[in-house]
Amino acid sequence: MIGVALLCGGLGRSWARLLSVAGAFYALFGVLRLGVRIDLALLAGAIALALTDPLDAA
Repeated sequence: MIGVALLCGGLGRSWARLLSVAGAFYALFGVLRLGVRIDLALLAGAIALALTDPLDAA
C-alpha cells in the first residue's frame, strides 16, 4: 500500500501520515523483534512516504 501511495503522490496528507506511521511501526517491529531484514525496505518506503508532500506530487 505504501508503494501505491508513493506512485499516486501520497493519496492525501492524512492517508500518507497514517500509512507511513503504520508502515514504520510494522517495519521496526519486524526488524527489531522478529529479525526480518526485508522489512528494512518497508521502513525505507515509510520514511519516503513521510517525507513526500502530497501537494507537491500532484
